[in-house]
Amino acid sequence: KHMIKRLMRNEAVLWVTDRVVHVVKIEKNWLGLTKHVLGCTYEDIRDFHWLEKPEKLKAVLEDILTVYELSTYTLTIVLSGSLLLWQVLELPGRMRKEAREAASWSDALANTADTYTYDIYKIRKQSRETNLWLFSAYPAASVEVMLQLLEERGIPVERVDVLPAWISNRYGGTDGTLYLREKNRTHVLHMQNGYVSVYTYGAADERDLSQEEPYAMSFYPQGEEEPTAPCWKPAYGKRVQQWHLAGPPSVLL
Repeated sequence: KHMIKRLMRNEAVLWVTDRVVHVVKIEKNWLGLTKHVLGCTYEDIRDFHWLEKPEKLKAVLEDILTVYELSTYTLTIVLSGSLLLWQVLELPGRMRKEAREAASWSDALANTADTYTYDIYKIRKQSRETNLWLFSAYPAASVEVMLQLLEERGIPVERVDVLPAWISNRYGGTDGTLYLREKNRTHVLHMQNGYVSVYTYGAADERDLSQEEPYAMSFYPQGEEEPTAPCWKPAYGKRVQQWHLAGPPSVLL
């Protein structure tokens, strides 16, 4: 019986940004197959520094769990926004452990007063001594507050991810720049060789403000002035079509 209950557990993905939280709920049948997908955006955030304030963070997360009835779901959290550091670093060492140690001394973290939790992903070999790694970091305190609250509520967390890595795993197209705009702020992801090489989050630029909607996605191939539809890996593209998700939540499938 316990096994069946585990198989049936529904899944939800929360994409956390400074101003909104996008949510996708994935309901499973008793075989563990997806039977229903719902995408929504939580906009009831008044303090855009909520992620740096433990009490505010708890209050927002509590409200999201209640509004979207997530007590029976397993969560994946995707971090993004102004607190996220993302860089491509050339680091010594072949092994992840060696590179992690080198990363902790890198310039990326040297200028920050906060304690950051960080992770790295190997992209390719640069020379005999060094490899190219994707490096992401996020304030440890904010992640700990989230995980602690979810643990207290008995809500399992599948994993904590970051938006540039999430997009890198789904993107299947040419080099260029992906703009994900929400509420006068834009996530800008520069795609290179199939991964995000640069990630920034800030005020919407001219290229993006021409559009009226509060949320928009556009992709500009490198050297092109006109946007085209971004090219996704087949499995992800198929899921988006199958469940008719639109807007930012569609990124979370």
